[in-house]
Amino acid sequence: MHDLADRLGFLVINEMPAVGLNFWSERPVFTDERVNQASQETYIRSFDDLVHRDKNHPSIIAYSLANEANTHEAGALSF
Repeated sequence: MHDLADRLGFLVINEMPAVGLNFWSERPVFTDERVNQASQETYIRSFDDLVHRDKNHPSIIAYSLANEANTHEAGALSF
């Protein structure tokens, strides 16, 4: 799809698989049990993989790192 977007001149925003970081529940997301060092390392590795895979596509204009994240929670900023 990126090759097609490159050829046709579409602009693409790549989005991380952790989109949301919001489990749509009353429970907080950014707790040590739910989002921790291991999940942060996985997230960073996934982002690195995404950039490595798509860095040569001129159609990619941005990366969405956390769409609809629970940024109002205390642990969100450090994540």
